[in-house]
Amino acid sequence: MRLTATALAVARSGPPYAAQLTDGIAEDGAEPDPGDDDVPWSGSEAQDERLRNLLSEDPDAGFAVAARWIAAGDVGSRGSWLVEEIAATWRDREPAVVDLLL
Repeated sequence: MRLTATALAVARSGPPYAAQLTDGIAEDGAEPDPGDDDVPWSGSEAQDERLRNLLSEDPDAGFAVAARWIAAGDVGSRGSWLVEEIAATWRDREPAVVDLLL
């Protein structure tokens, strides 16, 4: 529930995201939620997809979160998928993407 509330706060604030919000996502989102499909996002987005979309809007925040997820074991490849989403959106960030994926 805390992750959902934090994601909603991020969506409302817009980029650049406050460090306390991205820290919350990095901490609470390190592992996929087994009830992920139960979160009622607008449209048809699942929580993982919503987080990737939000965090790719602020590449610095997205990299910070992805780095923590990857360091925590990259459960479900969440950090790697986030980095790939950022790379697809922000072409000038490819060196940082390669560093994280290595």
